[in-house]
Amino acid sequence: MRRARLQRRHGLTAQPFSSVAEAIRSVVAFHATDPATVYLGLAARLAPGPAENLSAEVFGSGNFVKTHAMRRTVFVVSRADVPKLRAAVVLDLAAKERRAILQLLTSADLGEAWLKSVTDSICAVLADGVPRSGAALGKLEPRLTQQVRAPGRASAKWVSVGSRVLGLLAMDGQIERGGPVGSWQSNQVTWLRSADSAPVDRTAACEWLLASYLTQYGPATLEDMAWWTGWGKGLLTRTLTQIDARPVEFEHGGTGMVFSDDAAADGLVDTGRAVLLPSLDPSVMGWKHRDWYLDPSMAARLIDRTGNIGPTVWWGGAVVGGWGQDARRIVRWEPLAPLTASARTAIAAEADRVMHFLAGRTVSPRFRTPLEQHLAAQAGTE
Repeated sequence: MRRARLQRRHGLTAQPFSSVAEAIRSVVAFHATDPATVYLGLAARLAPGPAENLSAEVFGSGNFVKTHAMRRTVFVVSRADVPKLRAAVVLDLAAKERRAILQLLTSADLGEAWLKSVTDSICAVLADGVPRSGAALGKLEPRLTQQVRAPGRASAKWVSVGSRVLGLLAMDGQIERGGPVGSWQSNQVTWLRSADSAPVDRTAACEWLLASYLTQYGPATLEDMAWWTGWGKGLLTRTLTQIDARPVEFEHGGTGMVFSDDAAADGLVDTGRAVLLPSLDPSVMGWKHRDWYLDPSMAARLIDRTGNIGPTVWWGGAVVGGWGQDARRIVRWEPLAPLTASARTAIAAEADRVMHFLAGRTVSPRFRTPLEQHLAAQAGTE
């Protein structure tokens, strides 16, 4: 039941989605810590053209925004969802980040007045509606390049406060991230002024977020919900009592939560589609407990020491291996579970499709995992 729901609701069946909006909605928010995750993850759920066209659709349409959200992770989300996400999680993040930045600035004899002056200046610069990179903003407002040291650490490195200040302004809803600087693989983004939006009631926003998660990821345990949202136990418990959810039994023991009118299985597991998902894809990072779709015996090769999951190969609604690019940029994959000949053929065809999408580019995840590094080290003689 859970694997069937995951496949169908996350677009991992033989019938992928027809639009970027539908694909993003299927996972609520798309992990964007690695820029390539967005494009490879969307490409796995769509029938896309070149990556450049996909980048233009995501960041050139104005319909999507790259923002900090759950667990202080960066996501690409629907613009319509930004006010609700801000109320449910981002305002708390902004308050914590402001305190941290002020502590850093105070240690350098700068402080709150300095921060307000700089942020007012940045907002004034971006008021003309022209997207600018962080480097361009630093030239127009040189205080963004101010170097400070972390307080209480004599050995701490000097760091620029610019990225922290820009991130805080985005959390506050004053500015937002635009498209990438350079290629679609770039971590650097442009910045622009945010449009004003009406405030959203926090209780309603939290109900929306938890309901969205359970719709697309349920059934899920309380630990799964707490992990994904980043909420404390009190907020999660209050919100769960305010939405129409009920417990269901998992096939192999344990209990999860779904909506009262959403308890039926979505149908049989579709084993006819092989999928190669990128590092940190929402479908591998959506639950704290993953043994129902990722055998624990695979964890040491697919997950790094801090819990980040690398590129994975899927078959039948479960992880069956991992993939990476070798020294010649050829997409290689390695099975970590027994596979039929037909499964191997389908996975090989999907690997070719991913390689065609990458068009000779190398994608190296920010968080390297043992199997991905092993595959990347291959000589690529085939």
